[in-house]
Amino acid sequence: MSTAKSGSGRKPFDLPRGSYEDALEWVGREREIQFAEEPVNRAMVKVFAAMVEDANRSYWDEGFARRVWGAPIAPPGMLHVWLMPLQWRPDGAGWPYPLCAMVPLPGDTLINTRTRTVYHAPMRVGDHLNMVERVESVSPPKTTRLGQGHFVTTLARYRDQSGTLLAEHTNVLLRFSAQA
Repeated sequence: MSTAKSGSGRKPFDLPRGSYEDALEWVGREREIQFAEEPVNRAMVKVFAAMVEDANRSYWDEGFARRVWGAPIAPPGMLHVWLMPLQWRPDGAGWPYPLCAMVPLPGDTLINTRTRTVYHAPMRVGDHLNMVERVESVSPPKTTRLGQGHFVTTLARYRDQSGTLLAEHTNVLLRFSAQA
């Protein structure tokens, strides 16, 4: 019989409600810095490269990666992997919502509409990554085929342990009320 505590009890889509004016107060707000629990590591790089069948020698041949990059590196597609929160823990600690889902707005549904990532430097095996996410904008109400809602734009900056900017990830989601 398990004695582990259950999760936080928070539903994945238990979204905070508020007005457009409430949401505008969130523009410029940053989430507390988040740190990856594990460093960038070769085992996960190899699993990822195998999963997507990426034969790039930089992920498979340590000597090659050292000659070309100065160290073994991780695929850019793994950027979010290192800071992805675990959705369950035996101690009952909950997982944080993405910042865009914390903005109080009308609407009960979310859908991602656009993402863009700009990479500035490679993630190297051994790097300890961190990320700070900021609300960039909230649109006035828009009517879409899905319903009326607001577009929320966030920007996340990923850095390594020395503060080097590795990537900037812009995410736009639509928070809306689903039409019946």
